[in-house]
Amino acid sequence: MIVLTKESPTRAEDPANRLTAAATDPNDLDETLRKWIFEQNMFYASIYTEQHKNPLTIWAAWGVSIKKRAYLVEGLKGFSCLFEKYNWITIGKRSKDGHPHHPLYLPSDAEVKDFNVTEYLKGF
Repeated sequence: MIVLTKESPTRAEDPANRLTAAATDPNDLDETLRKWIFEQNMFYASIYTEQHKNPLTIWAAWGVSIKKRAYLVEGLKGFSCLFEKYNWITIGKRSKDGHPHHPLYLPSDAEVKDFNVTEYLKGF
């Protein structure tokens, strides 16, 4: 998930650009949730939303890797509640299972589309 602001529509903003942990290979993610990381990210994301009163756009861009660990879906559910009032988008076609593609795998001419995270999460 990447948060875009009106002021910087092409640059990923931190701290909200993180769910629970980071790894260049999804198989290297922890097998279980490190709860303190999730709680810390939720805390900073809530501060972030309070500081940015202008409308935010949330770019759904996690790819099929969300299936690698159950806690990634649970984390997305938490973040989706926090960011539910904002506009969610995805870019390009979704995977055959409906997951929004990671930017690494998008063609340069991919189109921006609305993304209903609530409907998406019903599939889990």
